[in-house]
Amino acid sequence: MILDITNDVFRNIFSDEQFNLPIRWDGKDFIEALKNLFKEYCFRVCSNQNENCRLNAYWQSASGQLEYSIGCNDRNCPAYKIKHVCNKIIEIVDAYLNGFPSKAYNIFKYLMKEVIHSPIKIYPKNGWTNAFEEQDPLSLFRVVSVDDNINQPRSRVFHTPYNLRTKVGTNRYSIAGFPSLYLGTTVKLCLEELRCDPYKKYSLCSKFKIDRNGQQNETEIDVIELGIKPQDFFEDREKESFVSRKRKIEKEMLDSPNVRTSYLLWFPIIAASSFIRANKQDPFAPEYIIPQLIMQWARKQNDDNSNKLYGIRYFSCSSIKASNLGFNYVFPTSGKKYNLLDKYCEVLAKSFKLSKPIYIHEFETVQDCEKYLSLLKDCEFDYIDK
Repeated sequence: MILDITNDVFRNIFSDEQFNLPIRWDGKDFIEALKNLFKEYCFRVCSNQNENCRLNAYWQSASGQLEYSIGCNDRNCPAYKIKHVCNKIIEIVDAYLNGFPSKAYNIFKYLMKEVIHSPIKIYPKNGWTNAFEEQDPLSLFRVVSVDDNINQPRSRVFHTPYNLRTKVGTNRYSIAGFPSLYLGTTVKLCLEELRCDPYKKYSLCSKFKIDRNGQQNETEIDVIELGIKPQDFFEDREKESFVSRKRKIEKEMLDSPNVRTSYLLWFPIIAASSFIRANKQDPFAPEYIIPQLIMQWARKQNDDNSNKLYGIRYFSCSSIKASNLGFNYVFPTSGKKYNLLDKYCEVLAKSFKLSKPIYIHEFETVQDCEKYLSLLKDCEFDYIDK
């Protein structure tokens, strides 16, 4: 059976604000919060596909082990695969919270093997056969805080060097001790992620450009779309504020039945990665379990295919406000060191050109800084060793 994914059905499923992302929760029991969310989600999906579908949510004992199950067991139900994804995420988080991170990753790896064949969207970012002559619409920025008001090289705003990997902590889309390149589509978003006031602390900013033609790099870089919220499908695009336009998504894509069908499948993964951290002072964040496993999976793809590197596009969960300021991009390092510098990823170093770093406080406003960077000509961009 095929999912009925008309506009009315899709709206009926996601009309409740409880499915809006990111999710602010009470911070008490993460797995219980996921169960409640998925139970409501599966009920919406099932009731819009099969009025006779019976929804169950229970713990069942098998071989002395407790397993959680959401949804009916009818394999002919058009929503069966979606319920399967929900159940697997519960199983993954349960394994992780019980001290079995390797088991959690193995389950997640097989889950990704099942869903990656139906992506919401995968954006090829380089390897163009024809010259990329048009103005690149993708604007990417990176902000770093520094202690000194001195001239800094381009490498200062690149990813954390391999020899300083002890500085890489645990964050949402990160692996502790493993450097990655984080970029944002607006300077203000980058500052929100850093929780930094550039007029109280020195902050360097550069604009990045992907080398679309891949003249120096043979690695294919693709970006997986995880940055769409349910509410994006229903926004009045004509009444968007300037801020909302910074994370504008093509209407044709949002209206595509294939995209909407894939989104139903991926929503449990995106939602499990989109909880606002409740206790930022605690050393462990259950909200980061799934996004960190996504990063581990993306990193593993590079080992399995030396000519492929996956990046991820996602929205901020620092706050509701930050989630509307643009898109974040993360590109995990390949592990290959750059021959000349021996500190940076060879693949990423050859894939991005960037402007010379500037201090944000030298501009009257953050917007003025971004406007200056946005108007730079191509000759102002170069690789990190220049």
